Amino acid sequence: MSIANLSSSLEPANHSRSGFFYQNIFQLLACHHYEIALSYLNAALPQCSDHFEFWYSRGEALAHLAQYSQALESFGAALRIRTDAVEAWVFRAVCWIHLENPQAALADCDHALQLAPSHQQALLFRGAALQRLGRYREAYASYDRALGIQRPSIWRKVIRLVDSAWSRLANLA
Repeated sequence: MSIANLSSSLEPANHSRSGFFYQNIFQLLACHHYEIALSYLNAALPQCSDHFEFWYSRGEALAHLAQYSQALESFGAALRIRTDAVEAWVFRAVCWIHLENPQAALADCDHALQLAPSHQQALLFRGAALQRLGRYREAYASYDRALGIQRPSIWRKVIRLVDSAWSRLANLA
């Protein structure tokens, strides 16, 4: 579907059409047409101000356009509607990082991780926030968790060394 054809269908007049509206907005965002998506979202503001999808999509478009302060406001509105939206907490944390407020980013990542303890992006951006706060050891632990890396315990390391030594001795004999 071309953008010209899309424009005629982007009017959320009622709830039955709002699903189609958001499907088209999501398509614009996926195709990196952030300015176009934002213009449609802004035009729909009076009709959609109580929709989570509206505020989240608007925040996403604004964030991709590097309008981080406005994106924060949109993600905040989305989270007032749905406090359990992990992706909105993470996207808001990214905005805080860009606005050089790693403490707020850390708080949002921690909130996201309370909702989804192994959320990879929340762990990754938590690491970025911790790194910017100079808490390097915690940052690396968060990065490791994001990548699924588990640090072996000291006993596993000892066992691995002993096994390696036995293997070398067996090869010498």
